[in-house]
Amino acid sequence: MDRLSFEKEKRYQAEFFPNLKLLPGLNEFLEQAYLIGIPMAIGSAAIPFNINFVLDNLQIRHYFSAIVSADDVS
Repeated sequence: MDRLSFEKEKRYQAEFFPNLKLLPGLNEFLEQAYLIGIPMAIGSAAIPFNINFVLDNLQIRHYFSAIVSADDVS
């Protein structure tokens, strides 16, 4: 079951990748907040595999000092 779930997520990512982009203005917002020292974090119901897919492919991981995923809560 875990293998099938992982394969499903990989296929989802492959299909979604061409459409992956930041919302207009978000890059500028993140950069300005980062430069003036506003701490930022992510709280998501997604699994780490999908969070990492987005953060790494959009190259925005460095803006966030904390990341909480579905695996981090019960």
